[in-house]
Amino acid sequence: MRLRKLYTALSLAALLAAPSLCLADTDVNAQETADKKVVLTLDSNSALVNDVPCQLEIPPVVVEGTTFLPVRFVTEEVLGAAVVWNTDAKTVEITKGEVQIILSLETGQAMVNGEEVEIGNPPMVKNGRTLVPLRFLAENFNMQIEFDPLERSITIINIAEDTPEPVNLPPVITSLGLQRDEIKIGEVPNYNFTYDNEVGEDIIAEEWSCQFTGDTQIITGKPRAFFRPGEYTLSLRIKDASGKWSETSTTRFTVSDEKLISEMDFKFSKPIYGELYENMEEVNFNHYPANEQVTFERTGPTLHISNSPEVAAQPGILYQSEASGDFRLFYHHLNGSAERMYLYVIAENNGAEPVALTTLKSGVGGPTSDYMNLGQTVAMRYLPSKQSGTITIMPGKKVILNPGLRHLNKGEAVTGMQDFLANGTITISVVMGPEKAPEPETPLDPGQNPAETPMQDDSPIPPNSAQTNNDDLNSNNTGETFQAEDLTNISSLLADKDFDPARVFIEINVDNDNKSDDNKSDSNVDSGEMNVNSDEINEPTKVSKPAPAKTAEEILKEKIEYLLSLPVLPRNSQQIRGVFSNGDCLIDIKANDGQLAKITLGKEDPGFDSWMEGTDPLTGDNIKNIGNYGVVYRIKLTAPVKTGLLLNPRGSIFKGAFLGSDNQVYKAPHINFFSGLQKAAVLGVLEASQTANFIYTPPSGSDTPLVIALIPEEFWETDGK
Repeated sequence: MRLRKLYTALSLAALLAAPSLCLADTDVNAQETADKKVVLTLDSNSALVNDVPCQLEIPPVVVEGTTFLPVRFVTEEVLGAAVVWNTDAKTVEITKGEVQIILSLETGQAMVNGEEVEIGNPPMVKNGRTLVPLRFLAENFNMQIEFDPLERSITIINIAEDTPEPVNLPPVITSLGLQRDEIKIGEVPNYNFTYDNEVGEDIIAEEWSCQFTGDTQIITGKPRAFFRPGEYTLSLRIKDASGKWSETSTTRFTVSDEKLISEMDFKFSKPIYGELYENMEEVNFNHYPANEQVTFERTGPTLHISNSPEVAAQPGILYQSEASGDFRLFYHHLNGSAERMYLYVIAENNGAEPVALTTLKSGVGGPTSDYMNLGQTVAMRYLPSKQSGTITIMPGKKVILNPGLRHLNKGEAVTGMQDFLANGTITISVVMGPEKAPEPETPLDPGQNPAETPMQDDSPIPPNSAQTNNDDLNSNNTGETFQAEDLTNISSLLADKDFDPARVFIEINVDNDNKSDDNKSDSNVDSGEMNVNSDEINEPTKVSKPAPAKTAEEILKEKIEYLLSLPVLPRNSQQIRGVFSNGDCLIDIKANDGQLAKITLGKEDPGFDSWMEGTDPLTGDNIKNIGNYGVVYRIKLTAPVKTGLLLNPRGSIFKGAFLGSDNQVYKAPHINFFSGLQKAAVLGVLEASQTANFIYTPPSGSDTPLVIALIPEEFWETDGK
């Protein structure tokens, strides 16, 4: 075991350490600025560097039409670049001049000067050496490539940089500002800037932001108007067609106390769904009277919620329940351990008939440590999603429903909200566990002699069996197996290119006290002599053969069985785990005639919404879904007069989304997030007698409840007062 660990450590350390063996190093590297010509041959270890012979540790190879070269050779010998191997991150860093390339062996991603670029074929490791795609390096390091199909040779010319190409400089912002240094409340600002850049090169991106002096929150984009008097800082940076970003330029401007139009009148006159409503008049929308004509109806699929324990500090089962027919699965969990973990959703069919499982809607996000953004992202993916496919789960089979999800680092979370239709009963499990099942240990029967165990890897052959029945040894091993007397053929075996010494292990002990001259025999081995007598072998001869490789199906089966054998993690009373009937809520609202009103969602409010009640399937405890996470609110709203609608969160922090009456998904708010109870998002505007439909679901990582404020047009000028 110590040797194996040492070998692994040395292999990683030596992955890039060993250089190629080139002759006349002084000639090859004499002129760093001169053109360098390298000739390689596919599947050959021999190379020429400026006509000087050079020996490669591993030859160039072609995989799926892409030529791969040893990274150490092509960078140091051809490019004259520096190479750094990061063992922990499993990345190769190649630097030459102003070009820095980072290649990841784990993810296959490539970064060029800090920006991710497409790479058709990622680097790979072969025989302990890292190979990189030749074309990718050629495109980024000014190399010319020629291929001779008859000779199967590759000629690389690294063009010297004596005459550098013109440098493409980033753009420079030369002026920035609004139409005036001081504008009025509600006045539409004109955002102006000038810049210097290469002639004919366009600006392809602008990043605007502004910040109120003394406020910690930055407003991204270009606000349509400002409604908070005071001083602001305006910032901009631009990107040209070559990908170069300018330095950030800033300026200051002031919003006076003079008001041209109220914020509510401005934003309801030309509404943008999800737009932030700052509510500078500090109207408390929760003080609006409850709307009189509203009905709540529970319907829809069974809701399964896996959110407790929210933080999984160890591997274990987080949720498990039978499911059938229409059902929704909502899960949100964090990795609380120091180890990399994976979140699995497993479906198993314990019945006698196949079960067809159809995905009706789906929104999954993460892993990430930005929990509010995660909840908003999942809602935005779920709300517009459509039916995506059906799988059939055969009797006794188990499948992972979320394959391909990357690992969770400590503190990272995954959230999912998915609607399914099953034509039979299945068991749904949510499990936090490792990537692979641990290798099973095979304990020895206490009453069994080790020498009597069936022959496996490194299993001893009973003493004297080599002398008495050599045919038995060969019949039990169809790989490279040898008798003691076969040692005379070692030289011929080593000369065989197909011989793999790692597949053979021979241990011979000779008892010097029992030597007999009559039993000695001579044999020549590579011009030397080795005297071995099979009668002198009095210890078991060990034979090692490779363990049979497991199929992908076998590995997956072992993994699922292991995951389902993990312990059930106890529920935390502060989070939710349970099964709840009727996961949808239909709300029919007829706005009061010309009156301010509110509707509250996600809160125990007599006569209106209420928290769902269900059961923890793992303990049988009664559970309340505080916040109604996983519930889909389908809102139908009719107004007798022109009415503006605001969505006002009533928790401490909020970042959500909704499906508008135009069937488009909108962020709420459209930028940043809500903090506190004052601000709101524009939900829409209803004309007189118009009916509109909205769909909303509480986002994970945010606080509920929220208020929908109904504000007739006559109150817009006074900001809803």
